[in-house]
Amino acid sequence: MIKGREWIISATDLEFIAAGCKVLGCGGGGDPYQEYLKSKSILASAPGSIRVVSPSDLPEDSLVGWTACIGSPEVSMERLENNECLQAHEELIRATGNPEVSGFLAAEIGGGNGVVNLGVSAQKGVPCLDADLMGRAYPTMWQLTFNVYGSSKGEALVPTSIASGDGTVVTMTETRSDKMVDKTLRAACVVMGCRAGNAGPPKRAKLVQEQAVSNSVSLAWWIGHAVATQKSIGDKMQSIIDAVGGPASARVLAQGKVASVERVLKTGHTYGVLEVDGALSDGTKAVIKVPFKNENAYVEAVAADGNSSILAAVPDLIAVIDSETGVGLGTPEYKYGLRVIILAMAASPRWTDSKRGMELGGPGSMGFERIEYKPIGQYQQPRSVIDTFAS
Repeated sequence: MIKGREWIISATDLEFIAAGCKVLGCGGGGDPYQEYLKSKSILASAPGSIRVVSPSDLPEDSLVGWTACIGSPEVSMERLENNECLQAHEELIRATGNPEVSGFLAAEIGGGNGVVNLGVSAQKGVPCLDADLMGRAYPTMWQLTFNVYGSSKGEALVPTSIASGDGTVVTMTETRSDKMVDKTLRAACVVMGCRAGNAGPPKRAKLVQEQAVSNSVSLAWWIGHAVATQKSIGDKMQSIIDAVGGPASARVLAQGKVASVERVLKTGHTYGVLEVDGALSDGTKAVIKVPFKNENAYVEAVAADGNSSILAAVPDLIAVIDSETGVGLGTPEYKYGLRVIILAMAASPRWTDSKRGMELGGPGSMGFERIEYKPIGQYQQPRSVIDTFAS
């Protein structure tokens, strides 16, 4: 339902958005289910309170907040949540004396972090923006488009606060580098139990319009709609590809059965490698390897003769899909015997159009310097749900 350029979110919309965020999480971002339940509970008590608007519909000088949970996806699936992100935002406003914001946007559209700001914005009585700062999910706080257009000194990321949800808050006001922000707060996050809510410094709407990835909530909705409404797995995958922009923007790389999974929890991240025994899109038999650091980093195909090739790599989106349901899988859900489809989607030009964007979002940013990035296709601006249904 669109009223006066505001998208009034329903329980069905929430279901679609959460399912889409699971795919866009590329294995990370936290499971959306708990955030979906929290937002659904807010809707049940206050129908119409969750609203989404286009960034271009906010006055350019209005302030926009942004929040996300940090830590390990492995822990997020096991640990009960509180209102960590809202608490972090309120502490940041209190500590800095900044005025309250006129809206919120997601730090990353992937996983639970793509859903959490819907609830945060409703609790503050303001809309959520149809945009985010990654166009996907990434493992560290410095991998934000605000930082791509900033400098390595990290001025785009501070002041910032994190909250444990059970009474502990930490606020960081200055830094000597962008990467030091994540290192410092992640150390605190580990002490808090490898999961915390984070709030970043509010930005003017004009900056959001210029630097964020637009229509990403809409993209999550379209993907979730495809998963929920299409019957066969083939139709689900085709509809997801169409939502992303068609075969020039996304494609299935491989499918098969999970042969092994290695994972370890370290410094607040989940590291590991997924191996799938299956076939490439052309039918060639291969072992497909997907290393991950919270999120899937790249896809490598190893043929029977031992030759290997890189099929896709970050910043392009790599999603592992359940072959039976079409639902996206988080790295904690990878398990032996599961039949999966590996899908790749083109990254936003916010990452690919500059050297700094590739330094912050390319394979080297996740520790895989030897991997050469080759675009999977051409990025297509997602359709705005507001523009599509406003009439």
